[in-house]
Amino acid sequence: MKVPERVVLSAIPLIDDFAQLFSLTISKKIYKRETRVLLDYLMLVGVCWNVADVTKKKNSIIAGILKGALTLFMGYLLMHTMLDDVVTLVKGRYTKMMLGIFFILCVATAEYSVWSLLEKQFD
Repeated sequence: MKVPERVVLSAIPLIDDFAQLFSLTISKKIYKRETRVLLDYLMLVGVCWNVADVTKKKNSIIAGILKGALTLFMGYLLMHTMLDDVVTLVKGRYTKMMLGIFFILCVATAEYSVWSLLEKQFD
């Protein structure tokens, strides 16, 4: 089974967010310094891949940079600064996990929606 490139491009930047969520709700051992550096690296590679893909498809460096900036803002800055606060709103490991997944999906959906609006400027 071949996984569509679009799915891979969307999923790679989220790996770090889910690792952070698992660390906050299941085990602090998952998100050690070395693991975080590796996951941050994979997330940044995913962002670079997204930027290259958008730049090529839209034939616009500005479109690629805008996509990368949006992805970094939503998926890195916003997610990393708010995820811990969001999961502490509720009690219980399972409830925290579900709220965290919901939050990650909401941020990913918001990023997709904002990009869908911005992307039209480059067609």
